[in-house]
Amino acid sequence: MRKGFLAGIVGLLLALGLSLVLVTPARAGNTPQITCVRHKHVTNWNNISQLEAQGFFTEVFSPEANLGFGQDSSYKSLSLNVATTPQFNGQYVASRITEIDTSVAPDRRVKCWQPTADDVVVVEFAARFDQSAAPFGLTENMLLWNAPFGQNPIPLTAVGVTRSLDFATSQPAYSAIVAQDLVFDPTFSGSLQTAPMPAWLDASAWHMIRVTVSQQGALIEVAQDTYPFTPVLQAAFVHPPESLGFEFSVDNEIFPGVLAPVTTPDSLHVGEFDLELMP
Repeated sequence: MRKGFLAGIVGLLLALGLSLVLVTPARAGNTPQITCVRHKHVTNWNNISQLEAQGFFTEVFSPEANLGFGQDSSYKSLSLNVATTPQFNGQYVASRITEIDTSVAPDRRVKCWQPTADDVVVVEFAARFDQSAAPFGLTENMLLWNAPFGQNPIPLTAVGVTRSLDFATSQPAYSAIVAQDLVFDPTFSGSLQTAPMPAWLDASAWHMIRVTVSQQGALIEVAQDTYPFTPVLQAAFVHPPESLGFEFSVDNEIFPGVLAPVTTPDSLHVGEFDLELMP
């Protein structure tokens, strides 16, 4: 494998870990009760209380970030918003909803979605961004993962899509990703596959993402307008995956401990959302 390519892939994966830093997020309302179910569905996003009732923790870091709710021609949607930081002083900026309580150690976090010999995990959702091209300095994740970072980290497993910096090209990219058992220190090890989203995709318009996870592997598909669901990445697992949780996240950490000023604001809008353990 070429060194530059590997550096880019490692950078992409490390960007996934940027959503967990050792600072305290602003959380509204009560702490959600974590109850594992077989099916979670949201047609309309209304308010923070609804998010918590659906088992999502809300995390907002800095005044430049917020969560919003609004109606457009297609959906009553959730928006994860990050504004510019004109007087950037190294602060962490993030807007996020997650099924995983990151206030406890990684090995004690409750994660509900695990395929079995008889069931697959399928998540399907509508999404769009304000910016058609991924902005430099932002990491935007929509994925199932094991939230492994924090004190006493564990190996990383992640399945979904991300808009983040590709260190091989020094440009942000919108990619599908399947990673398992990744360890970065002292040496890079684990299973990793990525693929770019198709050229016909307009990320600033509504599109559908579908992620299917079995014990054997994962399939990530995208659909938009006249394009039906199209495979972007299909990858095998080394072994059946551990339990995972879902999150939508936008933040300004492009590398562990490296925070970038937000020069181009962006919002991730989420429409209908469906997550299910299916036969």
